[in-house]
Amino acid sequence: MREGNFSITPWDELLVNSAVALINDGSRIYQSLSYLSPDGTRWSEPYELTDPALNEWMWRTTWHDGYAYNFSYRCSPPYAIQLYRGTDGRAYAPFGPKYFEGNTYPNEHAFVFAEDDTCWCLLRRDGGSRTAQLGRAEPPYDNFQWQDLGVAIGGPEMIQMPNGRLIAAVRLYDGSTRTSICWVDHVSGSMTEMLTLPSGGDTGYAGMVLHDDILWVSYYSSHEGKTCIYLAKVRIVYCDTFNPMDFDMDCEVGFSDFAAFVAEWLECTRTDDPDCEQF
Repeated sequence: MREGNFSITPWDELLVNSAVALINDGSRIYQSLSYLSPDGTRWSEPYELTDPALNEWMWRTTWHDGYAYNFSYRCSPPYAIQLYRGTDGRAYAPFGPKYFEGNTYPNEHAFVFAEDDTCWCLLRRDGGSRTAQLGRAEPPYDNFQWQDLGVAIGGPEMIQMPNGRLIAAVRLYDGSTRTSICWVDHVSGSMTEMLTLPSGGDTGYAGMVLHDDILWVSYYSSHEGKTCIYLAKVRIVYCDTFNPMDFDMDCEVGFSDFAAFVAEWLECTRTDDPDCEQF
């Protein structure tokens, strides 16, 4: 089983989307599943969401106005993504056209439904130029328009800040592999790295929650040798102009302690120390 993603249903149950790999004669076919729980302890049997013959993966469900939305992606040619919509987390139906049919291998995504009901979608691609896409759709969300962000990403997560800006946690590949927090500019169609989390090697697949002006970020990384799960707390300071020094971080590590590293990193981000970049 791969990459479970949580969401909370309109009736306050936990929903997990995942995919199971069905292996036959060395070939791997993915079938999407969901599970529901009223309390995080008792779980339903799996609900089969896709036909194994399609080799589709419904990656992450996002709820809006009583509907569950999820882009599925084909794990074998012909590659494409298809929006699915449902009401109970147990079954979904195709909604709207397929996008990116061809060889660009679109796959993982993150949705944000803004206060004005606009839907934003951050989409990973692993074929062709491999550049991420930012999609926009108005209700009823059956016609997405796309902008090329010009950067390759993995494991996207995206939320909207109280000031309306979009912020994403992604794996970046340019020069070094790392997990970073980035601004997503829907006007210019660009992504700007804001803060690199302590990370490297096999890393990414962050989750983000904003609470009391603290951005809580969970992710995994192998930069200390053994792959571990990390929890970063990023303090957000709002200002009229962007300044990377407006962001501090305090980390706790699930399976190892790097408090000294974090303290040094914090001191560095609070100064104009030219050695800051080494961290």
